[in-house]
Amino acid sequence: MKLDEPPTDLSFVRKNLEGVPSGTRPVVLISTGSFSPVHRMHIQAMVDAKNHLESKNCYFVIAAFLSPCHDDHVRSKLRKSPNLFANSDQRLEMLKLACEEAGLSNWLRPDSWEVKQPRRTDSSCVAKRMDAYLNMNGLTTVYSDDDENREGIRVIEVCGGDKAKGQKAVAPLGVLCVGRPEANHAEELCRVAGYHFVAVPNESKIARNLSSS
Repeated sequence: MKLDEPPTDLSFVRKNLEGVPSGTRPVVLISTGSFSPVHRMHIQAMVDAKNHLESKNCYFVIAAFLSPCHDDHVRSKLRKSPNLFANSDQRLEMLKLACEEAGLSNWLRPDSWEVKQPRRTDSSCVAKRMDAYLNMNGLTTVYSDDDENREGIRVIEVCGGDKAKGQKAVAPLGVLCVGRPEANHAEELCRVAGYHFVAVPNESKIARNLSSS
């Protein structure tokens, strides 16, 4: 498994890094999922995550990536409806169009690394790969907001409340939970120790009890 096959486009990450306000920590978000198909809630979740972090006046999201999972995983979820299967290229194209349609492609884009691996990759590995890939390309990352390198980038994985309990493996990276209306995970998740964990309140007008697959 190679970090740069296929490579991730970092050109817009570098450009946005130049505009980070003084005194704020640059952040790169990443979220994994089937995205079969992508829908507005997926996009809104990243917007909610970005707005929540930047409202604290100490973070600035320079980029966010939507990482579709391997075709084998999508097939397994659609065993009873194989005619609904969308392959990796189709899902990547839908993600690209969704980001462009929302007018967010200056900071939000799909990433093809996970979906093009020879086998399914755990979401924690995807986040850690992004962290390592940034460092490999001269974009230094940090694991703590207290790090003296104020220009160091924090990689934070965005997930739904239904996945949050299994995200300890992503440490020492950050995890940000976007809650759903049927369950308030905020109090529980914010008690999780050992790494940065934020629960985003359910403020979006878009229903959060949807699932694409």
